[in-house]
Amino acid sequence: MTDADRRRRRTAALLLAVYAAWLRGTWRAKLSLRSWGPRWLARWLALPLPWLGAALGVSAEARLDGVTADALETIGPCVVTLSPHGLGFGHTLLTGPALMEPPLASLQPLGVAASAVFAVPLWRELLLLMGWREASPGLAERMLRAGRSVVVLPGGIREMVETTPTQDALRCHPNLGFVRLALQCGRPLLPVYAFGETQLFRSPDALLRARRMAAHRWGLGLPLATGRLGLPFPLAPPLPTKHRLVVGQPILSGPPCAAPSEEAVLELYGRWCAELRRLFAAHAHEVLPKAVAARGLQISPTSPGQAGLLSRL
Repeated sequence: MTDADRRRRRTAALLLAVYAAWLRGTWRAKLSLRSWGPRWLARWLALPLPWLGAALGVSAEARLDGVTADALETIGPCVVTLSPHGLGFGHTLLTGPALMEPPLASLQPLGVAASAVFAVPLWRELLLLMGWREASPGLAERMLRAGRSVVVLPGGIREMVETTPTQDALRCHPNLGFVRLALQCGRPLLPVYAFGETQLFRSPDALLRARRMAAHRWGLGLPLATGRLGLPFPLAPPLPTKHRLVVGQPILSGPPCAAPSEEAVLELYGRWCAELRRLFAAHAHEVLPKAVAARGLQISPTSPGQAGLLSRL
């Protein structure tokens, strides 16, 4: 082994040790309700992201539809639902900056994401700066009780695994935890639709079985997808895409209820579905590929029993 090789190994070992110490010291940041890191750094990192997206062929914009900026400033903490899930690329690099600027910034939002994403060095730090936290039990309720809005992706790992650029589809967990959270805390649901999120990358059908297996066995949503030139995610630039973030009308949930009934959960869920369908009908033909817009928005039923009850409400 040469002296140069020894120096490289010592340098690598030192960097690993420093990062391990840093990780240990900041481990609980993913559970904190406070802003992480200096706000100027978060804004500095977020500022060039829309221009970077444009340089890569991704045009990003945010719109209000059914709600005004003044209403958002007075509505108080909400359960902000972000759909569809996709691979999460646009949610971090395109939606993140939008949540940090008016009028959405008035909601003081913090997002919750799967634990696995906080195990990736540098990506972890970017997520923390952008206001994302680990989806741990009780954390979302703590956010609302503390006066902060919580951003959730109702589709979760299942929706990420099944994502396809040819069909916008929402697949909520049968428990409908985001609806129960809104009812328990007496806070509105605020639907936000990320048009173009599922078109940023291709998810080959040949890898669908592997994605499903990883989700079933380990609870992981593997981002097995390709971008330009067929390169794998995340090494590949995204495909040229229109990305429009549309904030819909707040859906009031009524006074807090510690144990909401199944009928109340499904009634609020039904109104949430109706608002997302309205947003899709209003914007899909302007933003999405014609074939995708023509297929409409698919919202999978919850469980068979819930689907039957939902149809009678």
